[in-house]
Amino acid sequence: MLKKTGVSGHKLILFGLFFTTIVGELLLLDITASADHEFVHETLQMASQFFLWCIAGLTVLAYLAHRRANQRLLALIEERDKSRQLSATLKSHKAAIDAHAIVSITDPDSKITYVNENFCNIAQYCGDEMIGKKHTILNSGYHPDSFFEDMYKTVMGGDAWFGDICNRAKDGSHYWVTTTVMPIHDAEGNLTEIVSIRTNITELKKKEEELNKSNQILYSTFDNFPGAISAYDKDLVLQLANPAFYDLLDLPAKDFPVGCNFADIYRHNASSGVYGDGDVEQMVSEAVALAKQFLPHSFERTTPNGQVLEVNGWPLEDGGFVSSHIDVTERHTMIENLRDKNELAEKATLDLQTAQQALSKTHENLLNSVNSMQNGFALWDRQGILQMANLAYRNIYPKLSHVIRPGLRLDNMMRLGCEAGCWSLDGLDVDSWVENYLKDHFEKQEFEYDLILDDGTQLVVSKKHLANGESISTVIDMTVQREREAELRRTRDALEHIAYFDALTTLPNRAHCQQDLEELTKKDGPIERFAVIQIDLDKFKRVNDTMGHAVGDHLLKEMGTRLAFFSSKVANFKPYRWGGDEFIAIVKGDSTLELEGLCQELTDLIAIPVLHGSATLWPTVSLGVAVCPDDGIELEALMIYADLALYKTKEAGRDGYRFFSAEMKEKVDSDIKIETDIRSALSHDQFELYFQPQISSVDESITGIEALVRWNHPTQGLLPPGLFMDIVESNGLAGTLGRVIINKAMEAAKIWSDEGLEFGRLSINISPDHLSKTTFVDDFCDSMTKYGVDPSLLAVELLESIFVSCKDANLKALFTTLAKKGVHVELDDFGTGYASLSHLSCLPVDGIKIDRSFVTDITTSEKKKAIMEVVMSMSRLMQLRVVCEGIETHQELTTVAEISNCSVQGYLVSRPLNMKNITRWIREKRNIGALSTQSSRHRQSLLAKDFKSKKQSV
Repeated sequence: MLKKTGVSGHKLILFGLFFTTIVGELLLLDITASADHEFVHETLQMASQFFLWCIAGLTVLAYLAHRRANQRLLALIEERDKSRQLSATLKSHKAAIDAHAIVSITDPDSKITYVNENFCNIAQYCGDEMIGKKHTILNSGYHPDSFFEDMYKTVMGGDAWFGDICNRAKDGSHYWVTTTVMPIHDAEGNLTEIVSIRTNITELKKKEEELNKSNQILYSTFDNFPGAISAYDKDLVLQLANPAFYDLLDLPAKDFPVGCNFADIYRHNASSGVYGDGDVEQMVSEAVALAKQFLPHSFERTTPNGQVLEVNGWPLEDGGFVSSHIDVTERHTMIENLRDKNELAEKATLDLQTAQQALSKTHENLLNSVNSMQNGFALWDRQGILQMANLAYRNIYPKLSHVIRPGLRLDNMMRLGCEAGCWSLDGLDVDSWVENYLKDHFEKQEFEYDLILDDGTQLVVSKKHLANGESISTVIDMTVQREREAELRRTRDALEHIAYFDALTTLPNRAHCQQDLEELTKKDGPIERFAVIQIDLDKFKRVNDTMGHAVGDHLLKEMGTRLAFFSSKVANFKPYRWGGDEFIAIVKGDSTLELEGLCQELTDLIAIPVLHGSATLWPTVSLGVAVCPDDGIELEALMIYADLALYKTKEAGRDGYRFFSAEMKEKVDSDIKIETDIRSALSHDQFELYFQPQISSVDESITGIEALVRWNHPTQGLLPPGLFMDIVESNGLAGTLGRVIINKAMEAAKIWSDEGLEFGRLSINISPDHLSKTTFVDDFCDSMTKYGVDPSLLAVELLESIFVSCKDANLKALFTTLAKKGVHVELDDFGTGYASLSHLSCLPVDGIKIDRSFVTDITTSEKKKAIMEVVMSMSRLMQLRVVCEGIETHQELTTVAEISNCSVQGYLVSRPLNMKNITRWIREKRNIGALSTQSSRHRQSLLAKDFKSKKQSV
């Protein structure tokens, strides 16, 4: 309509201008025609033309203005159409946003002017409740004030703010929304309103929290897993590793962080000797090539320090692999312990089988004996059920022989006998007679009655209840001989005696002892005080071996006689024969002081000589005492404790007694633990040698090296022999350890000889227990031959105490054999043991080592100096090599050197070194200058440090 109006107006204006022009022209023509004057005519003609030009110009200007107005009108129409289209679009966008988002609008004062339906639903407020309020109505208190201050600062600065907010609904519940806050400004830049668009992320937050908890558990498990876990990508780059990975593989975390290469880790371990000797780069190359195959793998590896690691690997789908390392050292040790225990169990099983076979044989003999009896014999259990009946018992009751079998009930037998007319009922009815018989059987401990069979046979039936509740029935045919009653009693007593008394000594036997002990320990009420005394004949085996078993049996009988005599004189003393040369005595109610006197009297009684023919025996006994309830109330524990006390008596030299103490059990448990560890150490090669050099006090040349064993314990570190050699020797392990020491020493001598190093002679300490073995010389010579060591470079060191534990003849034979082969023989710790001049003169000893006890304080003790001079003088005359041990100060060296020239050994020269360091010491000739004052100060410092280290270790 506007467009049409604009076009018509334009035409009207043009028409008006055209009409005005025509009228003006007509007027001018009229005037011009009526004028007479020529001047007027020209003037009017010019005016007419000017007027026409003006009208034309005005017309053009009017046209242009109209055209411009029309263009503006068209532009306004187009803007109106765009505004309508934009308004429709905004409405559709608003509807879409309202359908999915939570929307609110506030004025510049932060007061809410609009909220959509979603906002009301999640906040649980209606629109009227929200309009005019501020958003603080939804504040949950979760965020600090600074959080909202930062938001306000951002929005007021003209920027949009984005973030997650925890709000509180009307019912007090909290919900999370991810929020966009956008300030809206007018054309002049003034803030007109603030639009907030939110999305509900409450469930997402809950899942995120659950995921975080799961991740925390996962990370905690990963970080605290006792084994090492590591993961590598397809390029063998470390992607993750837990702390145990660095601890267990002994890797510095700062040098091998996540992102380092597998090859670098393997190279570090290979350079440290973890994988043994060999070319490091070759080992790395092979390991990398194997790892790139990404194959599952599982194996065990033992580290140089004895630690056993279980290694497992799993490939990943996209390349790479996950690896774990678990320390299974304790498991290996436990397996070794279980293996040892299994061997003990197998031995115990074998012993049990042997005992069962013997018991079976005894049972068979007993059955044969019972069946061969002429009298009837039957065994009934607690319920009156027949367990056993011999042939004579069935023959006595021929009418019932077909039913007399194990399992027959006593009441059934009685009724069947009554029905068969086997015996006279004395005028009673069957039920009363059977009832009286059963009452006597079950209620009376022992009874005897006469029974007359229907054929007139007179029987005497005896019944006796045993301690275990069973009962024995014996039947004698009295029609032939009444005196068989005595035989029945003897038979009954003999059976009981067989079961509970020893045939040789006539003392109560082991079963009797166990029964009495069980009665003492298991009766109701307070436990009665009593003592268990283990009695063991000393060196009884030697009597059997040297004088025969007949003499041994005579001695055991005499022991039984004396113990029985002692029992008749001492109240509450009851002896038993436990087995072999072992006896047990139970003593009730005595105090410890009284028990000590009793034990002394008992050992004195047994020590009285025993005559047997022309021979005289001098018996002694060792006693072990355990007291109930002082030491325990369990029978098995008491027997073990008495046995431990007996062991202590034998350990102290026999012929005496010991009372059990808790320290005994602790010592035995400790020794067993050390023995088990030693056996494991031998199988895992945990023993190694340290070497201490000996040099001349004259020219500092190396005259010898002493090999010293050390135990590289997996948990306690390096242990000296003083902590384990007693256990080694007392458990028969000296030979095994001795062979290990000899082989390692021979290997060291071979290495030094091949390298051309001069080390004098290598001294090897020999245990007395190993020396007493018949295989010692073969062990030594076989090892010497195996490694090809020159015998003149070797020396065996023997403690002086060897002269007590070994016979002189054996020593001389051993020493002579070694000397003939060229091996030197030396006495260690000379002057502290049992050697005499006769030993030095008759045995091929060519060297002695003076104990450190003679060197200590030699600078101030004239007596020690005099002893040293005598020993040195004697050694020169006997042409013996002398080594002074324990030289630690320059003053001690000077004093010893003034007395005589000899070899010295001690911290002044060098402390014991492992194979690697002693080889370097020899190669670098560190013996030269070792005895100088400056070197002495240096060694004094080392000595102090070593003493401090040992003190901390202990």
